[in-house]
Amino acid sequence: MAQQTAVEWLIKQLYTYELVDKNTHPNNLIFRKAKEMFQQQIIDAYIDAEGILSESDWKAGQYYNETYKKD
Repeated sequence: MAQQTAVEWLIKQLYTYELVDKNTHPNNLIFRKAKEMFQQQIIDAYIDAEGILSESDWKAGQYYNETYKKD
């Protein structure tokens, strides 16, 4: 089961309490960018923790997908 990220939780809360309209285009762009930034932060942290390895980028992406991507 995929873990929910802080960004995903915040977006869900904003939608739940109708603080943001799901169909509002500018917000969707902002949320997508926030998710992309979070993904890159997780990958960077994984690479930092593992050290510089030839397969670090691939492993970091795999780790993110296994941990946070929904089926």
